Amino acid sequence: MAGALLAFFVLPPLINYYFGTADVKAGKAYTADAKVIRVTRVEARPTTTRPGGPVQFAVRLSALTNKTWHPEVEDFELELSDGEHLTLLPPDEAEPATSLDFDLGEERSLLLRFAPVVTAARPKTLHMKEPRVRFALPGAAGE
Repeated sequence: MAGALLAFFVLPPLINYYFGTADVKAGKAYTADAKVIRVTRVEARPTTTRPGGPVQFAVRLSALTNKTWHPEVEDFELELSDGEHLTLLPPDEAEPATSLDFDLGEERSLLLRFAPVVTAARPKTLHMKEPRVRFALPGAAGE
């Protein structure tokens, strides 16, 4: 019985504390696991000229890694102020900044473009799965 209590109530908070998601405030950098990653810009790009049409959000990162890192499209998600989560679009060969390939020890700009959506919401948080990081975005509530 004591083992079950330990497993259900004590271990999860300990695991989250030591291996949980890192929260990074707007304007600050994630610096761990031989990586330095910072959000440098958030953009809203209209996809049509008509008012109220879809908008594509883009987040630009400055990234430096001194350890092998192979992020995937599924590793990034954009959370909007209304709670909606947007998926990352695949890299575009015509736009080198969207490439998810990194050279060790070289800082580069990474452009993350998310699926267009019709919304009045604002980007709130950029979620990364590897490493597990949540970036608060400039202009988000409380920032």
